[in-house]
Amino acid sequence: MLSEQPAVRVFISYAHDDSEHEQEVWEFYNFLRGLGIDARIDLVAAEQPQDWTLWMLEQIDAADFVLVIASPAYKQRAEGKTSDAIGRGAQWEAQLIREAYNSARSTARARFLPVILPDSNSDNLPTWIGPTSATHYYVSGYSVGGADRLIRYLTKQPRYQQPILGQVPMLGHDEDWGNAMKSAAGAQVPVTDSVVGEQVIRTFEESATDSDGQAGASAPVRVSRSGRYFEERDAGYRYLRKALAKELRPLLKGGRAFSVLMIDVDDLTQINKRCGRLVGDEVLNETGRLITSTISIWAAGRCGDDTFFAILHDVQLGASRRLAQGFCDKYVAHDWSSVESDLRVSCSIGCTQFDVSEPTDDAIARAVKGFQKAKADGGNRAAIGPRHIAPLMPHSPSTDLSKRRSASSIDHRDLYIPSESTAAIRHWDFS
Repeated sequence: MLSEQPAVRVFISYAHDDSEHEQEVWEFYNFLRGLGIDARIDLVAAEQPQDWTLWMLEQIDAADFVLVIASPAYKQRAEGKTSDAIGRGAQWEAQLIREAYNSARSTARARFLPVILPDSNSDNLPTWIGPTSATHYYVSGYSVGGADRLIRYLTKQPRYQQPILGQVPMLGHDEDWGNAMKSAAGAQVPVTDSVVGEQVIRTFEESATDSDGQAGASAPVRVSRSGRYFEERDAGYRYLRKALAKELRPLLKGGRAFSVLMIDVDDLTQINKRCGRLVGDEVLNETGRLITSTISIWAAGRCGDDTFFAILHDVQLGASRRLAQGFCDKYVAHDWSSVESDLRVSCSIGCTQFDVSEPTDDAIARAVKGFQKAKADGGNRAAIGPRHIAPLMPHSPSTDLSKRRSASSIDHRDLYIPSESTAAIRHWDFS
């Protein structure tokens, strides 16, 4: 929290134009200190004997920021257009600031800030500080709202922050896109088209069949500009088992690169126990929203109790690892207060790149192994899965699973269960 950090220190450099301007600066000084900003000013120091040249030098050197207050007298003295005997303090401070600008302009611009109080305007700034070409800070009143931009900069609380750079989407022809959607969702025709904000949402009723020939439950597929998102766990599971290989195989053979992230929410069981299952469910919903708003996906969705997948197109393994770690950082820093006060949630991510020579199931299993490694290393991180899955022993009900497993490999047929019934999917173990 900000209160636990050292107070930001600022020095106010100004000219004593007249008593009204001096009072304006005094009010500004008190306003800053009232906000926890360690402002310094000569009026307080004047209560004790000072060597003013040394005092001003020490103040400028020690300050995190120097606030240059615009006024007619300051402009004249800072530009050397007045007698040496008039306003020696402002002239000396301005000389020190000019020296900083001359030696390292970009560094000086970040530290010496032109400030315009309610009694002045930008015409009263020295020419060398850039009254029209550089940033300056208007203070319309002595309130947080009246000095919002300045306070945000001094306290490192920007209003806008640059989001993580996503992946450029691969855009096909409408016909190709529609065929891919039908393949992915098992849909016959779109049910509804609607526009929600900047996203185009198409809802399909999924009609894929289970392995025993029974119709699957209806589940919506949400399509944003970045890709498809399977909101329900069963639908995401079926997509990974049935449609993914058919979609990727011809593209992989054509030389396209695809990676997969398996994203697992850390300690969701403990969140459910501590806060209740409704809170846990909302954590899962918010996780889906963060995935689709942060990562440029080919397809993504929920595929386990607390596990999600994200397929990335034209992304090599190293780039997917960096993107995954960026998502982990954004995820743990996310404001979860809308879900539950004082809630902190992290995730672990496994990354792999699809290989045209292996089944897509094996790539998924390698990614699962990756997030298991990330969890074993403490969670809240991304890890690359193993390069290969160990060859499988014959799979039969009589086979002892302990003999088929090894500490260094994971059997994807233990992850992807033969039965695709809803009850069986609920026992899909990603722990």
